[in-house]
Amino acid sequence: MTPNRLKHLLREGQPTCGTFLSLCSPLAAEIMGMLGFDWLLVDMEHGAGDYQTLLGQLQAIRAAGDSVPLVRVQWNDPVVVKRVLDAGAMGVMIPGVRSVAEAHQGVLATRYPPAGVRGMANVRATRFGLDPDYYAEANENIAVFMQIENGDAVRHIEDILKVPGID
Repeated sequence: MTPNRLKHLLREGQPTCGTFLSLCSPLAAEIMGMLGFDWLLVDMEHGAGDYQTLLGQLQAIRAAGDSVPLVRVQWNDPVVVKRVLDAGAMGVMIPGVRSVAEAHQGVLATRYPPAGVRGMANVRATRFGLDPDYYAEANENIAVFMQIENGDAVRHIEDILKVPGID
């Protein structure tokens, strides 16, 4: 599995630079991927894209440079998280997290058992089964970010940040 450079930078306490992509365009994603950003986040929460436009953007980001491809999913739904990770995202941003339980649910969706609930399949993320290290490394390699967007979450932020697996 390709090491997640963003997670390494965060662990080292280094600042990172990235931007959101909402044009649903593989060409725009490719151009942005050539500019040297540490990460690029495809916005599926408010963007007009679907899984087909996401796939083209993830392919373009990975082909263009070293930017880590992330996706802001539509909601804290394990099925949605699984699909974007299977398509090749190296991390997710989960919007609308309000509680410790919701943060924990989001992390579980990104992890394979026994650490989580993500289902296994030989899909694009695993190089269609050709990456022998993917399953062993994915749990520690996938980046997970939570969006804190309301008063309940702000009141519980200290406890939310204690959930293991949040980057």
